[in-house]
Amino acid sequence: MFNVVTGDRSAAAEIGGELTSNTAVGKLSFTGSTAVGKHLMAQCADTVKRVSLELGGNSPFIVLADADLDVAVASAVFCKVSQRRADLHCSESISGRCEGS
Repeated sequence: MFNVVTGDRSAAAEIGGELTSNTAVGKLSFTGSTAVGKHLMAQCADTVKRVSLELGGNSPFIVLADADLDVAVASAVFCKVSQRRADLHCSESISGRCEGS
């Protein structure tokens, strides 16, 4: 199952608290700041959740399992080449899941 949770910044602690403490949630993935990631990871420890974190503002390029790899690779290369003078807007890391992992 894949869910994206959005909310107002003022509700972030309440939303994060529910996701990290609820036993129906088996895994938490987070992309964002290192400080928030550390906090979420510590909260997930109480219910022993699996955690995936992409921290530090490195603009991840995430490739999903059902993605067309030719398109994904071409897009990543295009981004790097076309943004070479503005690397702050280009992905620093590429994440994906290999078949069988």
